[in-house]
Amino acid sequence: MNQKTVLKICIADFWDGLTQRELDFFLSPLRDEYVLIEDEKEPDLLIYSCFGDRHLQYSNCKRLFVCGENVVPDFNACDYSISTLRVQFEDRNFFLPWGLFHNHLLSSAPSILPTSNPLDRKFCSFIYSQDTLGEGAKLRRIFCEQLMQYKHVDCPGKVLHNLDSPLLSSRHDANNWHESKVCFMSNYKFNIAFENSDAHGYITEKLVDCYMANTIPIYWGSRGDVAPFPKESMICAQDYDSLDNLINRIIEIDENNNLYMQILNANPFRSNIVNRYNELLSNMRSFLKFLVKEDSVSSHSMWSDSVRCGIYKRNLDSIRNSFLGKAFNYTKKLLR
Repeated sequence: MNQKTVLKICIADFWDGLTQRELDFFLSPLRDEYVLIEDEKEPDLLIYSCFGDRHLQYSNCKRLFVCGENVVPDFNACDYSISTLRVQFEDRNFFLPWGLFHNHLLSSAPSILPTSNPLDRKFCSFIYSQDTLGEGAKLRRIFCEQLMQYKHVDCPGKVLHNLDSPLLSSRHDANNWHESKVCFMSNYKFNIAFENSDAHGYITEKLVDCYMANTIPIYWGSRGDVAPFPKESMICAQDYDSLDNLINRIIEIDENNNLYMQILNANPFRSNIVNRYNELLSNMRSFLKFLVKEDSVSSHSMWSDSVRCGIYKRNLDSIRNSFLGKAFNYTKKLLR
């Protein structure tokens, strides 16, 4: 049996509370062929995210940027990326729909909460903690207020709060919050699922949670391109030229039981999403193995150039001190 090669790795600048299970999602494919050893001084591979600047200390190694936020990979700074955005740059980016990673790839195959009579449920839910940071955050509040002119929408979050629910755990209770949110949403025919911002491929758990809860998502995001999720399983807000027309479509579906069930039954977790998972996992494993074996790429020498590194650091400081940077940090605190 061939002895495995040692691969020295360093993990930097990830989100607070990164779990070993989350980290193993990216490391386990490499363990097939390598013995992984953490080395913060001279790693062969640096895996970093967008929540810090410790990655700036490393130059003579391969650099993999992993990010689930709406942040475009900077290929002057990284050699490869696993991104929630549909970025095409040679063979250096792997697109990972973050909603799948966040909710399911860390646990078991996706499942749908059973509903005895999906038609005999409350109208719609809206669960948000902020309505100022991002175009979608502002738009979803306006939309919810207009939709309530048709029927009442239950809003147990901070935004438009009109309901206290014992079903929902505290946002600070990370272990139970997600499960309680999905259980709460399962009591409604619809859920308003607007992303904070609109970027091609940026699809978070907001959409996937609706599928788990067996409710129809009223979705806004990813510039209306929702693949790999089927558009027939949702009401895609960007398919309508006005909020009035969007609301008219919701009313039509709400008042037509056959039409409602047709959309509900298109939930991708009922059928082929597990096969898509397997394909996604297989492709990501191949991508990770490829980037480790690939010879050094041009950005190594570019990054080691002190002038380029200095410019990058100054730009990073400028972004952090800007209104956008401060807003991003504030959002991180809200979500903790």
